[in-house]
Amino acid sequence: MEIRKNEKLREYQVEMLQLKDYYSREYHTITSYYWPIIAQNKKSLKNRIYYTGAMICMLIFFVVVILLGGFKNEYLLWGSLAFSITLIGIGVIITIKALKNKKKIAEEWEKNNKKVQEIQENIQTIAMKAAEEIPYVIFYSEHYQDIISKKLLENSQEWKDLIEQEKQKMLDYTSGSMAYDDVIGYYNHWADNF
Repeated sequence: MEIRKNEKLREYQVEMLQLKDYYSREYHTITSYYWPIIAQNKKSLKNRIYYTGAMICMLIFFVVVILLGGFKNEYLLWGSLAFSITLIGIGVIITIKALKNKKKIAEEWEKNNKKVQEIQENIQTIAMKAAEEIPYVIFYSEHYQDIISKKLLENSQEWKDLIEQEKQKMLDYTSGSMAYDDVIGYYNHWADNF
């Protein structure tokens, strides 16, 4: 006996394989471009925050020294404070720039990642169509002789009942799951025993 009416199922499987290949290439392209940039930006942001924190500590040190009367020279006192405040300002500015850059990169990543998500959704749609096609392929193959001898009329109640029985067998085998991987596992098991 041979498996019949599986052309549509094969088309779905070929289309899914092509989309999966395209998905993996696109995902690899996007991640290989953006992950190093994201990692470098994250490291740079941490370094800039650390720098700003160090400058704040230096300012606190100068304030404590001033309060304890450690500076006798007024020019050195005000120069040190101005220098510390300037360095803190620079630290805050470069930290803000790093945050803006991080946001910009995240938006670009999200924009490019939407294309990959659409491909993934197409794969899932085709997988669902293939999963719905499998009971019909099994039914048609098992009852082919009855169909061609007109003992079983197309779209009759008996036809529909037998398809529902096949779906129920499939659900029992897959523990109630209609996920593509589970259903294709059932189909392969059935094909091996057919």
